[in-house]
Order: sequence, then structure tokens, then C-alpha cells
Amino acid sequence: MELKRRSALLAIESFYYGQKRNGAPGKPGNLDTQWNLLSIGRENGVQLKQPKGQVVAAVIGDPLSGKSSFLNALAEELVFPHRNKNKSSLVQWAVSEEVQKGEWPALLLRVVERFPAWEPKALATVRTCNQVMGGRLKGLQLVEVPSPTNLPQEDLEVIHYMLSKVDLVVCLMDSQAKEPLSDDMMALLTNLLAIEDAPPLHFLLAKADLISRESDRIRLIAKASRMLQERLGRGRRGFEILPVSTGDLNVLLDILELDNADEADGADGADVGAKQGTMGTPKWDAGRVRTWQLTQDLIAQRMKEALQAMEVDVQALKGALALQRHDPQAANNHLIWCGAAFGIVTAVVPFILDEEDASLVPVFMAATMVMACVCLLLAFFLSRGASKPAPGVADIVAEQEHFLSVVEKQCEALKNDHDFPTNGEGESQRNPEDRTDRERAMSSIGSPAGQKVRLNVVALVGEGIIGKFLVSIDGDALVEDLASQIRSALARAKVEGRLLRLTNTKQAQLPSEERVGDALRDSEEVLAVLVNEPEDEALRQLAPELGDALSFTRTTAPFPHLSPAEAPTQRAVDRLEALKNTRSVAPMSILSSMDNCKDKPPGPQEIFQEDLQPPANSAPGPDCKEPCFRSIRCDWEVEQLTPKLREYIAARFSEMHEMPADPGHAYIIVSMRPRERPGSVVSPLPIHYSVARVDIIEFERLCGRRVQEIRARLDFFQRCLEALRSLLERGADREDYAPNMLPYSYKPGKEFGTLLQEVDEKSFGQVEGFRPLLVIDMAGAVGKYSVFIKAAVKRLMYSFLVAKSRFNIISFSRGKVVAWEDHLVPPVAQKLREAEDFVDKLQPAKRTCILQALCWALQSDADAIYLLTSGFPKYADTDYCRAEIRSQNKRQLPIHVIGVQCEAEAEIELRRLAEENRASFRPKTFNETLSAEKCLDLVNAGRSAAPCQRLRDHQLSIGGQVDILEVMIKEQEIQTTDWLEEQKCANRILLTSASQHPVPNVQQARYAAGRMVVNQLCRNPPPPLRDLLQPQTPKSAKSRVTELFKTSQTAPKRSEKRSENVRPPSVHNPWDRPSGILKVSQVASKDKSLLPARNGQANNESHFYELAR
Repeated sequence: MELKRRSALLAIESFYYGQKRNGAPGKPGNLDTQWNLLSIGRENGVQLKQPKGQVVAAVIGDPLSGKSSFLNALAEELVFPHRNKNKSSLVQWAVSEEVQKGEWPALLLRVVERFPAWEPKALATVRTCNQVMGGRLKGLQLVEVPSPTNLPQEDLEVIHYMLSKVDLVVCLMDSQAKEPLSDDMMALLTNLLAIEDAPPLHFLLAKADLISRESDRIRLIAKASRMLQERLGRGRRGFEILPVSTGDLNVLLDILELDNADEADGADGADVGAKQGTMGTPKWDAGRVRTWQLTQDLIAQRMKEALQAMEVDVQALKGALALQRHDPQAANNHLIWCGAAFGIVTAVVPFILDEEDASLVPVFMAATMVMACVCLLLAFFLSRGASKPAPGVADIVAEQEHFLSVVEKQCEALKNDHDFPTNGEGESQRNPEDRTDRERAMSSIGSPAGQKVRLNVVALVGEGIIGKFLVSIDGDALVEDLASQIRSALARAKVEGRLLRLTNTKQAQLPSEERVGDALRDSEEVLAVLVNEPEDEALRQLAPELGDALSFTRTTAPFPHLSPAEAPTQRAVDRLEALKNTRSVAPMSILSSMDNCKDKPPGPQEIFQEDLQPPANSAPGPDCKEPCFRSIRCDWEVEQLTPKLREYIAARFSEMHEMPADPGHAYIIVSMRPRERPGSVVSPLPIHYSVARVDIIEFERLCGRRVQEIRARLDFFQRCLEALRSLLERGADREDYAPNMLPYSYKPGKEFGTLLQEVDEKSFGQVEGFRPLLVIDMAGAVGKYSVFIKAAVKRLMYSFLVAKSRFNIISFSRGKVVAWEDHLVPPVAQKLREAEDFVDKLQPAKRTCILQALCWALQSDADAIYLLTSGFPKYADTDYCRAEIRSQNKRQLPIHVIGVQCEAEAEIELRRLAEENRASFRPKTFNETLSAEKCLDLVNAGRSAAPCQRLRDHQLSIGGQVDILEVMIKEQEIQTTDWLEEQKCANRILLTSASQHPVPNVQQARYAAGRMVVNQLCRNPPPPLRDLLQPQTPKSAKSRVTELFKTSQTAPKRSEKRSENVRPPSVHNPWDRPSGILKVSQVASKDKSLLPARNGQANNESHFYELAR
């Protein structure tokens, strides 16, 4: 089929041009005639589309770049000689054997029409045109264009015009030259790309097999690609450089079984013992294969366009010939018929009009008679002036029509032979085997974008590495193919998990539509981010029926709201066990299910949102009126909590998780949504924590105590401020000294204040995170001022780290990384003392490796890292160190940097390190000029000083004290507001989650009220009605004394009864405590006496009766 297709292009070209340049008659089809489509169009005034003929591929390059060898290998024949080339012809042309000897190529005809003075050289080119005997070049013409170096200007213009009209330009770049392309060649390519409809440009690296090392070849290709982008424009894309070897000609000679291999170029004579690639191609023939495939695609596209254009042109010419054969007397006949029609109307008008219109009859008759006469006169004059057709014209028109009918039949036959689709489908759908072979041939290429790329794949699940393996893939393959290959490798390695995305070491997601060779380089690391599915089959909710309903990354079903009575307290394991037997489960109360659960998990629980996710394809049963799966109830979200309460809840949850006590139903569910990781596609689902209500109540009381303490201090500050202002009102000046009224003591000793002045400043600020890790670099200025650093670190431990969950310290010993503990430890008293001893033993070091210490720190369980250093070592490559730290910091931990006495360049690098890891940088400089030994003596002297030597009260200026007190008052007011907000937030949580049961409806409320009345009546029945109706007689004094005496005797019994009826404190209601608000039920007694909040005792029986009523 390909041979027919390529022959058809030449046949279509002969249909259009017919007459050849050398005067030989053309023979289109099976007709022996001189007609062609262009000549018929010129005679009839029809403008034809004139489609392009055969595909022309031009090969350009500098001298000795191997153009002839490449063209010979492409044609698989010795077409272009290496020696004794004809100097009279500027270009070398090669056509197929079906082109007759001496026939002019169509492109060469267009060049001669544009440049008539260049006709002698074109004629020499036609005479030296080479014919390829095989069928490889049918439909294709190869042109070897000389180098533009040392060419005259007129020849350069011809070469530029010829290259602008070809279909494909292949540029050979010499790998053995100093520059791959000369300046003249770059100028020619620049002018060629400046054309609006520039042909596609294809670059090949010649003699690639002479480069022994693969790294040198990759470096040379990168250099050439960079040069092309700089010289030809950075905005352009598609400059692909493929290798071609010097052994292509030897492969050709082996195929032809020739023995005269010495006729080839000396450089081309080296045999390449490379292994065979796909389709039997050598290892380095990617450029030849790619060029051949491009020409085949162009031929297929050209054939389709040429057939469509020829079909349209044939129809246009047939219409023009039909108009030419039209009889000239036809117009005269029409005029005669019109005249006869007007005469008939003149005769019929008197009989049609009525008698009332008799005056109009003469007018109509005169008008129609005049029109009839005019038509007859025009027909007479036209018949006399019409020229008679020349003899033989009708035969010529008939012959042209016969030629067009033959061309139309040939067009239909070609379309049927090649089976071109008419519904817009491409060639790949028509012949998938050819497309598969083409893609297989493209896999054996040798450039960075096409060679076999070896990638180190690291499989990640969450923050942990679960596997590392090597993947080798073609550079032309897409990233989607890489993902499929990684999935296969994971399946072979039995790694469970679903591939979510692929990223590089910079956390950038790889686009699926890009090629692997463009996005990645050889030996580069690729991160395969996986997600785990739930491990329990019960949590899968019968996976064969529900599919991926429990996916951790996406869900298609919305989350229905859950009533407060169905808030789960565990991971719904017991509830989902029932799904194994039935698909429709009636709504049930999780609280009631927890009562029947024998194995309750101790302490607060952690519940995931997807554990109770509704299935995507489960339909409720006929008896199930409500959704069978409901989302979890959430009393509060962490994002809406105040900072102190958020930290309090997180700390209490971590402590109570290990306690065996069960809080029962007295819990509060708090929802927390984890922070999204950069580059993540789907936001993480929230995690729910259950916290005991008693802890929230304790926090509310703590807030109350803090508010009272702050208000007491605020009152003291205000009174001090009023006293100082009274001094100013009585005439004192602001600069006058007065006794110190500030509630703080300090030591103004010169040596002690000078030494610890730098330590008392905020070097670390607020230590973030719950698991900090300190990295102390004892080299440079840190070792010089080690006394200050050690004092500051100790102050940091007892000020901030004592409130953290866990911590650790990393330092250096003799240049090696030394950790205080192998893992993070809690800040208990014993560990703090051991850490203090570890810090005291630190000694200054000369050379340290910060990169090694940070890599060790990033592998720990810390959530914040603090680096105390004076800068990177001078011998270290800072760019490499920062890049390695970014690649190791997969959890995006903040690395805060404290720069001690840094130089300008070192400070810049440390600031970049902090910014790249989403942290802060704090510079620290020391103004102390004393030696380290003297500083140590002063510290010890200050510690051993007697308390009496420390001055407490000193005089300060009145204005200075007023300013300090105003600042303190503002700070206390801010703290008061913050603690009140914390207390308000705690009360809001307690009130919004006070009821653990759903709100009852009207019937349930009536039933509950009735049950309460019955219970009260059963415990304390009302007095009989007769006792209430009997009149009360006034009591005498003696009877009152007797009653008092009886009351005093029965007092102990009444106290015992009172102790039995004392109401215990409730944890469900935060207001039921001594400091709470009185309820309405407590003042409902008959005598209107107030009852204590925690001693709600019925003083008499009528109280219960009133309450029940």
C-alpha cells in the first residue's frame, strides 16, 4: 500500500503539470494526450489550488558533517558520492526510479520561475539528479544543500528560498567540531525561522558514537540545545537533538553485501558493535529513524490533501466546460419566446377586463405590444452579431471533458485503494500496527529526551518511606506511562497502597502529559506518594459491594448530618460488624451500643471522618426511612478554639490516652483538621478527639483564677500609677527621682548586669511546637561565647521546654554529631538535670558538619527544629547543603535559625535556609569584651553572693516609672481580655454540648415530665388531704418550748437525713457548683428560702409537692 501511495503522488503531479520541462509529452493516466489540469484551467479562466507534489526533505550542515553519509543511509543506497562531486551543480538531488531521466522536480521549477538567472545551475542539477532504484524514495525527494560558508550572495538567496519551500529541513551538527554549528549556518537558520510559514526543523548530532563517554555526549547535547535556544530564540520549543552515528553507512553496506567499504568516508568507516534496537535498528540510528518516520507522516498527509484538492479542481473545470458548450442561440430563443408571450397578452386583454375598465384596455394593449416588439428586435440584432464557433472547438471541449472524467476516475480509484477516512479519523486509527511500530522505533533514541532514563523511585506513605526501587523507561514515554510502570513495580514488590501522585525532589507534581525525558533527568529521584486504604475489612464496608467508598482521598457521597444522640465514641468497629450480615441497618444510638460493648477502649477516643462515610452505591431498605450511615457529631472545631484552650485540650488528650479510666458519657468531641501538605491534591479529612468534660470545667476554673490574679495585679499597678501621678500634680517634675514602686526586684551590679544582659534578652522568643529539638553548633562564635550560650540554653529549658511534651538536644563532639538522647524524652525533672549536665560538658569545636546534624534531626519525631550556629563551614558548598536539607525535609518541618555573631555572607545563607524551610531567623551579637574565664568567675561569684548584697529598691525617675506602669497596665488588660475569652470559649463548649441526648419532641417531653412527677411522689408523698384541711390551732408558749426541745433532740437525725439527700456535684452542668448561678427550681419552695447549689435539700414535704405540681 505504501508503494502505491508514493506512486500516486507522482501521478497526481503529472495530472497537474503534464508537459515536462525537457519537452517530452506527459502521459497522465492511460491517455496519450497533452492535456493537464493547469492548462485546462488557464484556457477556461479557472484558478486551481495546485497542490504540492512529492515530499521534499533537505539536509543542511557544515562541511565534513556527514550529510552524504546520512542521505545514503536514509536511502539505503550509495546515491550521493563522497568524492568527485559535480562542482557545476550547487545542490544534489535524489528522486525515485519512477521519475523519468531529465524530468524537472516541481520545487526546482518554482525556483527557476523566481530566479530566472539561476536556470543554468538548475539545469546542471537536473542532469546530475540521482535515481534510487529501490522503492524506498517513492513519493520522497532528498536534497543535499551545501554549507552557506563562502557562497556568493545570489546563491545564498536561492538556497534560502529553496529551504523555505521544502517540507522538512534536517540540520546535522558535527560532534567532533569545536562548535556544533558555524556562525554562517546559525545565521541561515535564524533567517529561515523568521519566515511566517517556516518548514519544520530537525536537528541531528552526527558522529555521536565517536563520543565514548555517555556523560560527555549528554553534556554536548545540552550545550547544543542551550546554544539553539539562545541564538534561535528562547520562546521556541521543539528543538530536539537526536544522535546519528558514523556506522550508518557500514550498516548500509552490510545490508547490500558490498565489499568496497573503503569507498566511504574515512571517519565513517568505523564499525559500531552496538546492540540492536527495535525494528532491527542500531543503537545510534535514532536520528535516521526519526527522520524517516517524519517523512512517512508527511507523505500520508500530502496524499490526503492532494486527492481532496484534485477532486475539487476537477469539479470546477467540468463546470467551466459545461458553460463553454452552451449554445449561443439560446439567448435569442428566450427573447423570441418573450415577444410571443407579450403578443398573446395583447390579444387576450380585451376579453379579460370588465366594461367598467374599458378606458384601460387601450393602455394595456399598447404596452404589451411595445414589449413584444422590443423583444423581437433584440433577438434579431443578437442573432446577427453573434459569432459562429470556430471549427474543432467542440472536439477540443469534448476531449478535455473526457480527460477530466478519466482524472476523476483515477482520483476515486486512489481514494479506494488507500482507504482514507472521511469522518476525521487519523491514520493511527486506520493502521494501528504501523503506529505501534513507529512508537516502538522511537523508543531507541539517544538524547536526554529519548534514551533509557533510569529513575530512583521512593515510595512514601504519609511521612514514612516504605520502599525504594529502580525504574528504567524511555525518555519519549509520557509521565502517565511512568506511573503505570511504577504501579506494576509496586505490585511486584507487594507494596500495598494506591498511587496518588508523582513529584520530584522539589515537591513539584509531575504533569501527566509531559514526556519523561523533558521533565526528568537520568539518575534523578522521583517521589511516589501513596495512600493506604483502611486495614480492617469491616471498615471497608464490604468492599466488593461498595467499591472505593472509604477512600482516604476523595468521596462522591455527601455527609448527612448526625443527630446528637448518635455520636460515636470509638472507630465504629462494633457498629460496622453488623454490615457483614445485612445491607440495611436501622438507625441506632452509639451511646446505647457503647453501654453494651464489653471491650471499651480506655480514655478518650480518636475517630476518623471516613470511618462513618456513607457508601456510594448502597440504597436504603424499604423499612429504613433514614440514612443508614451518618456522619460524626462534632461539638466544636479546633480552628474555632482559643489558643490556650486548644493547647490545653491537646495536652489533656495526650495524657488521658494512656489512662485506663473510662470517662463514660461525660465527653466532648472536638474536631481537628490537619494542615494541608504543599502540593497535595485533596485536603485531609478531620480527626475527632473526645475530651472529658471535667477537664474543660477545670480549665474554666483555671481561667477564673487567672483573671482574679491579673485583676489583683492590675489594681496594684493602677494604685501605684495614681500615687505617681499625684506627685506630678503636686508639682514634682518627671525627671525627679522617687522610690521604686514597681513590683519587681533586680540586681544592678555592674559586672553581673554586663554579663547576663545579653542572656536575658529574647534570643529564642516563643518556642513553637510540642516536640522541639535543639541543634547547637559549637564552632566559631558559638564556641567563643559558650558561657553565654550555655546560660541561655539552660534558661530556655526551664522557661519553655518544661511545658513541652518531649525534647532533645544535638551537638558536636570532636567534629562528630552527638545526640543527648537517642529519641525525644519528656521534660521531667530528672531529664532536665541530665540535659543541663550535657550542656555544661559541651566544648568549642573547630570543624562541624551542620548538614549531618540537620539530616539526623529531620529523621527524628520532632515537629520543630532550632539551629544555634554562627554559619556554615567555609569549606562547605552552601547551595548543595540547602538543597539537600530541603530534599530531606519531607515533612516540611520549620527550621528556626539563631545566628550568633554571624558575618554578612554567613547571615545571608542562614536567612535563606530559614526562609526555604518556613521558619524564622534571629541574629544575635555580643558586646562583651571580657574573656570566657573571667565571665565564668563572675557568674560563679554572682551565684555565691549573699542575698543581702543584692540591692532591691532603688530610686527611679517618676516619668520612667509612669511609662513602665502604663505599659504594664496595657499588658495586664490584654491578658485579662485573653483569659476572659478563654473562659467564654470553655463555657460555650460546655453549654453547647451539655445535653448528650437529642432534643425531645412534645410527646417525649410530656412523658418525661410525668415520669419525674411519679418519681418525686414515690420518694416523698404529699401529706393527706385531711391534714391540710384541718385548721391550725394557735400554739401556747409551753407547746412551743416543747416543740423546740423535741427539735433539738431530733437534730442529729435530721442532719443524717440531710447528708443522705445531698445532691452530688454534677459534671454535666458546669453551673452546678458553689460559684455557679442559682436555678429557678432552687427558689421554688413555699417559704422562698434559697438553697445552696451543691446542697439542694428539700426542707419540707410541701416543696416537692409544689415542684411536682
